[in-house]
Amino acid sequence: MSEGLENCVVLHQELRALGYDGGYFILKSFVSPERRRRQPDATMRFETAPGEQAQVDWGSLAYLDQDGKKRRIWVYVMILGRDEDQMPVWNQRMLDFAMRVGFEVRLCRPYRAQTKGKAESGVK
Repeated sequence: MSEGLENCVVLHQELRALGYDGGYFILKSFVSPERRRRQPDATMRFETAPGEQAQVDWGSLAYLDQDGKKRRIWVYVMILGRDEDQMPVWNQRMLDFAMRVGFEVRLCRPYRAQTKGKAESGVK
């Protein structure tokens, strides 16, 4: 471990070759508090000018129908850029479509890469 090896599978193999007859899980329990804590990756913002692009993501959601049968529905997420004043400019035809089809048009919180992504992880 002092040489940077913290992989318990490899450590267990090397220790067994040296005569260690203990189990893997006891070794893992011993090593765990001694491991170096990894720093989380930095989040880099990716900014675009208003109207410059839209980002999309596809995914599927599982749900139970009225009879209790598990079903799956495909969903589509599209993220549009805001204007300079951080105010939405709604397309009236898009809002009409959303109301007719029954989906929700929501604003993402600005300057929150973890919740916005932009489109990544929009389907949960």
